[in-house]
Amino acid sequence: MSWVRARRPEQIEERRSEILDAAAQLFSEMEYREVSLNEIARRADFTKSNIYRYFSSLDEIFLVMYARELDDWKQKALPVIAALPVGTDSHTIVSTFIDLAAGNERLMELTSLLAASLERNSSYEAVRDFKRELRAIMGEFIVEFQRILPGTSEDDLAFFFNVAQAHSAGLWPRTKHNKVLACILSWPSMANLKMEFKPQMTRLLTMVLDGIRK
Repeated sequence: MSWVRARRPEQIEERRSEILDAAAQLFSEMEYREVSLNEIARRADFTKSNIYRYFSSLDEIFLVMYARELDDWKQKALPVIAALPVGTDSHTIVSTFIDLAAGNERLMELTSLLAASLERNSSYEAVRDFKRELRAIMGEFIVEFQRILPGTSEDDLAFFFNVAQAHSAGLWPRTKHNKVLACILSWPSMANLKMEFKPQMTRLLTMVLDGIRK
């Protein structure tokens, strides 16, 4: 393969997009732990060494993928939240928000990887850029929530969204059962251990939002 290094910003972005597209394709076909830099390089028609010109690690590729996925999700979710009328009850707001999040499985899978892996194994610059984008997206949702819930503070709503992200990251993988877990959790004696994402996240976040509104 005859490789010509990208030098112009648009060339660099094109190469990064090719790598991200290849990683996204693989992520749709297999679990994260099965994806490798070698396979991404093969799928993108790169060499592994050339991938390191654009990303510092596998986790960094997925961190940038998460940022893009989050922005795409925001474009669809924000208008739905914006359509809710002023004074909408907490349960309706939360259930709408959770339905929007849970409807994007790739987003939820990446959320579950964020703190434990993606942010820990990416470069300073990548994590900085991700946090800036996350803050900006959260800010857009806070504006809409403040419209629906007059008098709520930015700090309280930031707390709400941070709780939502943190608990989603923990709860999502616990509700994706393999055959062994599904079998065991089907026993009546294990009923109290069975967890479902939407009902439990809705219950938790409704309690949080009700507390903010008091």
